[in-house]
Amino acid sequence: MPETTSRFPRLLAELVVVFLGVYAAFFLDGCREERERDARRDQILQMLAEDFQQAAGAMEMAAASFGAQFDPFLDGYEKGERPPLLPIPIPVHDPIDTWGAVLGAGGLDTLEVQTIRDVEAVLALVSPMTEVAREFNHYVRQVLIPNLGKEESEYYDEDGKLRSKYQWYFHSLRTVKTYLETLADQTSDLADQLR
Repeated sequence: MPETTSRFPRLLAELVVVFLGVYAAFFLDGCREERERDARRDQILQMLAEDFQQAAGAMEMAAASFGAQFDPFLDGYEKGERPPLLPIPIPVHDPIDTWGAVLGAGGLDTLEVQTIRDVEAVLALVSPMTEVAREFNHYVRQVLIPNLGKEESEYYDEDGKLRSKYQWYFHSLRTVKTYLETLADQTSDLADQLR
């Protein structure tokens, strides 16, 4: 019996050592996973910052190009003039869902909720702007081009307002311009925030 009693503390010590070893292994593995998660988050944030910085530049260029083409009409019409309606389509690009790929590849687990919300708030502007641009292009093809070269009275009423048949022209241009300006600002702000 004394042998059993003297073995008990040694067995207890061995059990404690094994327990501490297993605990340390889990702790170190958890630390390694956390470092890897932090590294992945930093890589994703850096990639997003670069992408949104490039997008901000593209949005500024698109807004400037749009303004050069359509501001004369918008400014003139708002001043009460009767500028000609130009059959210029608005370039439309179908976005690639890289954001969905980022979230699916672990971004959802590594990014903060606020960052995800901020990115999605900016991206949420792209789809409606694209839809307005598509609709504008459709009306240019279907309504404006077949009526090109007609008298001013085809487009404007006696008060200098666009006839209902052509009001889409002004409203679509104003809407796309607002979207482009908002996207340019928000994209630039988000790029700064992500850096």
